[in-house]
Amino acid sequence: MNHEHMNTYTFANLKGGSGSTTSAVSVAEALIQEGKSVLVVDLDPQGSLSRWVASRSGSATALLSGDFDAVEIESVEQGNDARGTFDVVTANRSLAQVDNVRAAKVAKRIERLWDSSSGYDHGLIDPPPSVGALVLGALMASDGALAPVEAGPGAMDGLKDTMQLLNRTGATPLIGAFACRVDVRTTLDTQVPDGLLDELGAVDEGGTSFRTFIREAIAMREAQTAGELPGSYDPDMTAVADYRDLTSELLTLNKS
Repeated sequence: MNHEHMNTYTFANLKGGSGSTTSAVSVAEALIQEGKSVLVVDLDPQGSLSRWVASRSGSATALLSGDFDAVEIESVEQGNDARGTFDVVTANRSLAQVDNVRAAKVAKRIERLWDSSSGYDHGLIDPPPSVGALVLGALMASDGALAPVEAGPGAMDGLKDTMQLLNRTGATPLIGAFACRVDVRTTLDTQVPDGLLDELGAVDEGGTSFRTFIREAIAMREAQTAGELPGSYDPDMTAVADYRDLTSELLTLNKS
């Protein structure tokens, strides 16, 4: 998929609460700190990402309904150290009304957005954690999937379901999985990143697991409640540093 050097990814895990929204916002923030221009599409009818960084609206619904003139791209307020652009197509519960649209049509309309959005280096999509046209269409319109895996009991369940969906449909390849919300004080949590590397192999060695994992940080949830980007809310947050390292791994893959 070629959008004039625009790299497009969908954060996907079919297990709810896996950290997709947090990861989409945090990776976008890390990218703009690297001077990149990022367009994020919220495809979850709950609109959690939209509420966090802007405000909920029917722009994503308009996009998937084919009413492109009604699609508004909002700018996200950034911290002082940001050197790039963070824009978003926001969603609200009206998006659930278009979930009966075929996945191929969802993909086609997202691709039209990519094609008409010149000047962006990266396009990121945050879909709902369920099998349906929204998530499948998002995957089909992406260069690859990024799979956050929340540490804890049953951590691998959602990833396995996601990988089965990718393998069954051929929608897009898995670029990389990564553990998030890892409580380094617990043995169970710290086993998850090692388990991903053992099972999938490291991305820098041709596998599909990032070496970086994201540590648990209460301040991340506080940032979401406050409606601030994580790095603006608490620049010293461990998870902010981790997402920067993860994004550096991703950018290295883009160059290879």
